[in-house]
Amino acid sequence: MRRILAAASNVFDVRPGEGRAVVLTFLYVALAVAGFLLAKPIRNGLFLGQYGAYSLVYAYVAVPLVWENKVALLDAVSGEVVKQVPTGIAPFAAVIDRKGTTVWVSNLGGRPPKENELFASPAHAEPAKAADAFVDSIGVNVHLLY
Repeated sequence: MRRILAAASNVFDVRPGEGRAVVLTFLYVALAVAGFLLAKPIRNGLFLGQYGAYSLVYAYVAVPLVWENKVALLDAVSGEVVKQVPTGIAPFAAVIDRKGTTVWVSNLGGRPPKENELFASPAHAEPAKAADAFVDSIGVNVHLLY
């Protein structure tokens, strides 16, 4: 036993007289970690036993689909697409509120043109109207919330 302690004191640079403090500190940290590792599953089990699995919070992820001009809502647990919602032109960022009821989407190309409004189409757009973007009277793309 003394040989093990002597080898450990050389490896961990424990000086004479510090051995007791080092061992007690190690035991304290080990017990704290063990208590946490035991308490967490017990807490989870008690919660599920009292409220059930249906009380757990659902987690969703909003993913902008740039080429489709949509945002996809994914279930974070299963990874399945829950819903796809049309957006403006070229969505690139999305944020979900804390309640999971509202998604804000930022579009690079603004909103789609309405009937009888000026618009611009990129040369590579397929189909022809898929990427049309609203422009003002002098041909500038306008980023408005609608």
